Parts: sequence; C-alpha cells; structure tokens
Amino acid sequence: MRLLNVDTFSFTEYFGTIPPPYAIASHRWTAGAEAMWEDVYETKRTDTAGYRKVQGFVAYMRTHLPLVKWLWVDTCCIKQHADRELSEAINSMFQWYRNAEVCLAYLEDVPTVSDMATFEQSVWFRRGWTLQELLAPGVVIFLSNDWNVIGHKGNNGRGRSGMSIQTGPSLEDVISRATAIPLAILHDYRAGDNLTAGEKMKWTDGRETMRAEDLSYCLLGIMGVSMNIRYGDGASKTRERLLHKI
Repeated sequence: MRLLNVDTFSFTEYFGTIPPPYAIASHRWTAGAEAMWEDVYETKRTDTAGYRKVQGFVAYMRTHLPLVKWLWVDTCCIKQHADRELSEAINSMFQWYRNAEVCLAYLEDVPTVSDMATFEQSVWFRRGWTLQELLAPGVVIFLSNDWNVIGHKGNNGRGRSGMSIQTGPSLEDVISRATAIPLAILHDYRAGDNLTAGEKMKWTDGRETMRAEDLSYCLLGIMGVSMNIRYGDGASKTRERLLHKI
C-alpha cells in the first residue's frame, strides 16, 4: 500500500507492513484528467482537474482531519501501468477501504446549495467501483464540489479508531433509496453476511465502469474472493470467472 503524506505531499510505501491511520478517497474518474503516480511524484500536469482534486482532498484533511496525516487516492497511489501492483491493489481494495479511518467521497456534480434530489442523482451512485467504496468503510463523508460536508453514512461523528470527526447529518435513508441497498447493510456491511451472491450482484444494476471487466472486478471484495486481473477478456468471460470463484 502506498500512501500520500498530506504535510509533505510525498509518498511512503507500506508493502507487507501495517500502515499508519489514513483517510481514503472516493471519487468519479475523468478519463485523461486524473493525476497519476508520476504526476504527483514528479510534480507534473499540475494544472489538470485531477491534480487539483488530489490537492483538494489534502487541503480538506489538513483543515478537518488534522490528526490523520496519510491519504490513499486510487489514481496516484497505485502505479497504474504496473500490472502486478494493479492486480494486488484491486484484490486488496475492499480491505483498504474497510481499514481506513474515514472515507471521503467527493461528488463533483453536487453543489453545496442543493436539495437531496441532486445528491441522490449524482453520477457517483452509478459507477461500479463506488459500490465497494460505499459499503466497506465504517464511515463515509460526502463532500460537495466545493469541499463542504453534505452528510455521511455509517458511524456518526467518529472515525474507525473512535476519533471525533465532522460527519454532518446521516444520509442513509437517501442512499438506500438511490441504491436499493438495505439500511442495515449501509450502516454496517456485516449485516449482509447472509445474503446470496445473486442478491449482492443486483446492487450493480445500472452501474457502469470505464472497462467492461471492472463491473466484475469491483465485486471481488464484496463477494470475498480474489482473482487474477486480466483486461481484454471482456465482460462475459470475466463474469464467468467471477462466478466460478464464488
């Protein structure tokens, strides 16, 4: 696991060792505009929306989570072109979200001054990868496009370790309506331990991913299985491999 220090804006690797307390980011990818590892490491393409987004997460943490010094963002904390590292990250991601102090979900299409209908209609709820990012963490704080707290799901006012954090109002009723995921499971994913694989797969209905195979890979942690990550197999073959693992 590679983490970004919010004070120094530099990376430290924790492969095979226990990482320090960290916040974890959730967001919608924009093709061609995200800040990759090399961009942050070498301070390149700093004028992109993706780079500014990473800076936004860091600025939010410095102000609102001063005791948490480490951040994980999928775009820049994984070397996207390193196949082995990417495969290991995809298979570990659910647990990384589960172990985070808090998940910060940035909704770029939801302004601060908006009603719940705008929140409920956010594209964030229609992306494949954001499903596990919603379910795995103990607390998810939803942030508007100008980095103000909209509300939260999960623990109220407390991070994973019990530290006090600003979470805003509970949004679980609205999220349940938007996702068709039962309230109890939104609040604590372990409440869904007895659900069938088919019931869990229905949660991806209406969700999309940039790569066809990812609509199966985004379910690995939810299903409690691991797979070799192979792009190019296509959606059908990858889903068959997933079903075989389950």
